[in-house]
Amino acid sequence: MSKVLVSVTGMGVIWLAWSNLAGVMMGAVISIFLFRKYPISKFDKPLFKSYYVYALPSILIGATETISMNLDKVFISYFSGTTKVGYYTSAQSLVAILSYVGIIFVSLLLPTYSSLHAQGKMEEIRKLAFRVERYISILLMPLVFFLFFFADPIRLLILGNKFAASTPIISLLALNAMLVIFNQPYSSQLLGTNQIKLGMILGLIMLGINIVCNLILIPAQLFGIHLAGLGPYGASISLLISSSIGMLLFRYFAFKTSESKPNYLILIHLALAVTSFGSTYLLYRQLGISFYYIPLFFILGLGIFLLLMAMVKQFTRTDVRYYLNMVSPRLMRNYIKGELKD
Repeated sequence: MSKVLVSVTGMGVIWLAWSNLAGVMMGAVISIFLFRKYPISKFDKPLFKSYYVYALPSILIGATETISMNLDKVFISYFSGTTKVGYYTSAQSLVAILSYVGIIFVSLLLPTYSSLHAQGKMEEIRKLAFRVERYISILLMPLVFFLFFFADPIRLLILGNKFAASTPIISLLALNAMLVIFNQPYSSQLLGTNQIKLGMILGLIMLGINIVCNLILIPAQLFGIHLAGLGPYGASISLLISSSIGMLLFRYFAFKTSESKPNYLILIHLALAVTSFGSTYLLYRQLGISFYYIPLFFILGLGIFLLLMAMVKQFTRTDVRYYLNMVSPRLMRNYIKGELKD
């Protein structure tokens, strides 16, 4: 919130940096407060070693993700210029809301998987992955395909006319975000079942694929070899390719570890989401009305999607109660109070 306030009031990048620091410090203070009742014990070498063995691959996984998220911008800047970086990062900022969905699911799934694995409940792990993938699909599909089909009016509404080149990038990055988030039940499963080294290796493979694809698709020429020269579009496609291969790899090794099978019913969700928001976009184009009305078309597309899902028995009253409970202020308040008491 502070960063938004600083940006809107035009206080400059220095104050923006200070606001970011203030946010981090506030988070640290809250963390210390929440852990205030935990005792501080003496240094324990075996415990330190166990954490070190787990933490080092985790750090490398985080490093590969950070490199993947930023290296493409370096390539775009070097081969296509800083203007193209602006188109790319602007599109990323619009799709960023989807990434928070993935972060939430990782934070919830990882400790749950770890606890179930410690108890030897592999069947529960399989059921959890299957169930979570379904709930992710119902929540995510409308957002992804709204961004995919309505990328141009959304870009026009938020970024303006000067960022017309960002439109196809928004669509591609929305599809990439969908693949990354659908991978979370399986990547978290590997980490939560003590397969963290395997997770690190798969992360490095994805990074390597991403770099190779970037070098083929972004520059027009490299070492005298004529290449695709797609610039920021090439970077988006590279992410899509690496995420697709990564999703297949993580699902394969999750199956080898716990025999977790994908929830193929999400293909029905995919088809219905494409139908709902594709038809809604065609209606928008046919009417030729202002882009200011696109929130209404999201509501319309969402309504069609849920209606079709209900018709094929993929959205039930139980699902309605589940999602209402997720956003219930009363239940959320009770949960926070319970956590603070514990």
